[in-house]
Amino acid sequence: MRAKARLIEPVISESTTFWKATYGKPTDFTLKKRYLVGKLEEVSFVDTASGAVLCRIRPGQGRCAGR
Repeated sequence: MRAKARLIEPVISESTTFWKATYGKPTDFTLKKRYLVGKLEEVSFVDTASGAVLCRIRPGQGRCAGR
Protein backbone atom coordinates (compact mmCIF):
# COMPACT_ATOMS: atom_id res chain seq x y z
CA MET A 1 0.00 0.00 0.00
CA ARG A 2 1.28 3.47 -0.92
CA ALA A 3 -0.30 6.74 0.21
CA LYS A 4 0.17 10.03 -1.64
CA ALA A 5 -0.47 13.28 0.25
CA ARG A 6 0.20 16.99 -0.12
CA LEU A 7 1.56 18.85 2.92
CA ILE A 8 -0.60 21.73 4.19
CA GLU A 9 -0.03 24.52 6.74
CA PRO A 10 0.85 24.04 9.52
CA VAL A 11 3.17 21.35 8.14
CA ILE A 12 4.16 20.06 11.59
CA SER A 13 1.94 19.54 14.64
CA GLU A 14 2.95 18.43 18.14
CA SER A 15 1.22 16.95 21.15
CA THR A 16 2.47 16.03 24.61
CA THR A 17 1.17 13.41 27.03
CA PHE A 18 2.28 13.40 30.67
CA TRP A 19 1.93 10.57 33.20
CA LYS A 20 2.41 11.50 36.84
CA ALA A 21 4.45 9.23 39.07
CA THR A 22 2.55 6.88 41.39
CA TYR A 23 3.59 4.87 44.41
CA GLY A 24 3.79 1.71 42.25
CA LYS A 25 5.71 3.47 39.43
CA PRO A 26 7.69 6.33 41.00
CA THR A 27 8.75 7.95 37.71
CA ASP A 28 7.12 10.83 35.82
CA PHE A 29 6.92 10.17 32.09
CA THR A 30 6.41 12.62 29.22
CA LEU A 31 5.73 11.51 25.65
CA LYS A 32 6.09 14.11 22.90
CA LYS A 33 4.64 13.26 19.47
CA ARG A 34 5.22 15.11 16.21
CA TYR A 35 3.06 14.77 13.12
CA LEU A 36 3.20 15.83 9.49
CA VAL A 37 -0.07 17.47 8.41
CA GLY A 38 -1.37 16.89 4.89
CA LYS A 39 -4.29 16.17 2.63
CA LEU A 40 -4.56 12.61 1.34
CA GLU A 41 -4.64 12.56 -2.48
CA GLU A 42 -4.70 8.84 -3.23
CA VAL A 43 -4.04 5.36 -1.89
CA SER A 44 -2.52 2.79 -4.26
CA PHE A 45 -2.07 -0.93 -3.84
CA VAL A 46 1.18 -2.01 -5.49
CA ASP A 47 2.55 -5.44 -6.42
CA THR A 48 5.90 -5.49 -4.60
CA ALA A 49 7.45 -7.97 -7.06
CA SER A 50 6.66 -6.09 -10.30
CA GLY A 51 5.93 -2.58 -9.03
CA ALA A 52 2.63 -2.56 -10.94
CA VAL A 53 -0.27 -0.57 -9.46
CA LEU A 54 -3.09 -3.05 -8.85
CA CYS A 55 -5.67 -0.58 -7.59
CA ARG A 56 -5.91 3.16 -6.91
CA ILE A 57 -8.42 5.02 -4.72
CA ARG A 58 -8.80 8.81 -5.09
CA PRO A 59 -11.03 11.25 -3.18
CA GLY A 60 -14.67 10.86 -4.13
CA GLN A 61 -14.26 7.32 -5.43
CA GLY A 62 -16.38 4.76 -3.68
CA ARG A 63 -14.14 1.87 -4.68
CA CYS A 64 -10.88 0.81 -6.25
CA ALA A 65 -10.15 1.73 -9.85
CA GLY A 66 -7.97 -0.72 -11.75
CA ARG A 67 -4.73 0.37 -13.38
